[in-house]
Amino acid sequence: MSNSLRLAAGRLTEGIQDTPGMELGYERVIIIATGLMCFFLRASILLVIGGIAWYGIKMIMSQSSPGPFNAAKVGLTWSFTALAVILGAGTIILTVAAFIGAPTPSLPSCIGL
Repeated sequence: MSNSLRLAAGRLTEGIQDTPGMELGYERVIIIATGLMCFFLRASILLVIGGIAWYGIKMIMSQSSPGPFNAAKVGLTWSFTALAVILGAGTIILTVAAFIGAPTPSLPSCIGL
């Protein structure tokens, strides 16, 4: 690091050595990332459940008409595919985090079960 960059960094942090707060270390970054992942996991699962309900209602409303019924069936299939991908990605992320030794919640507690 050059001297001018050190001087600039020193000026920026001049009066904040004894201020309250948390040090942003490796474990804290992992906790924040895990919390964000859990939030997005919950939000995406809610959206997928809404899609499953929507396409289920559309399937009922089609009254056995082949066109709308097939469209609702395709939408329902994609909703279940999205649910499988979301749960799989969440499992992979939490498994990798646990493998590197980060404090992580389990998948059921992350999605609120």
